[in-house]
Amino acid sequence: MNIVFKSRISTHLFLSVNRFLISYVMLLTVGVGSSLFHMTLKYWGQILDELPMVYSSCTFIYSLYMIETKENGKWLACSLAFYCTAFAIFYLFIPNPLVFQTMYGITVVVIVLLSANVLRSTWNYGNKNMFFGGLATFLSAFILWNIDSHFCHDLKNFRDKSSLTLLKPFSQLHGWWHILTGYATYMKIQFCVYNRLKYLRQEPEYTLDCMGIGAVGTSQKAE
Repeated sequence: MNIVFKSRISTHLFLSVNRFLISYVMLLTVGVGSSLFHMTLKYWGQILDELPMVYSSCTFIYSLYMIETKENGKWLACSLAFYCTAFAIFYLFIPNPLVFQTMYGITVVVIVLLSANVLRSTWNYGNKNMFFGGLATFLSAFILWNIDSHFCHDLKNFRDKSSLTLLKPFSQLHGWWHILTGYATYMKIQFCVYNRLKYLRQEPEYTLDCMGIGAVGTSQKAE
């Protein structure tokens, strides 16, 4: 909820550009779906966890592509909607993890490539740090997820036998995957907001607040 509230502050100049608000809503949706899955460990919870991950990635692709354009983007929106629909139908009929991992992985690669293209045309110190910081955060999460997947039994034995109570939460690597990917996604949205503000000549800057790094424009700095 804090992230969604933050979105209203960071994007009040863009109430007519719904993609930023939708991006935050999709991030929240992923969090809710993931929570339901881990609380229930049911198949329907898994679907509510994994489908929104692909859907949210598609909204980020749209936001990144539309940063430096005046197009209405209908063709892209329709293409991404088709991708999401095809994924949902295919995955529901063939619930193989490789289907999800492949379709989600494709969207992640596209997001990185689009972000790199935006960075190339708007290179500055803050933008560079945001891009590589977000990328490093996501890659760290991916590494921790893989370690947890391959050594889950060993990590569980460590938590059961270790007398170091304070270290036990740090061994919940799957939990850190969720925390780090969530924040990496938040950073990516701020990256989109900053560069759209820059395209609109709002003289944006990255700031630090209770949520960490945020992007604000000229009007917000004057308030």
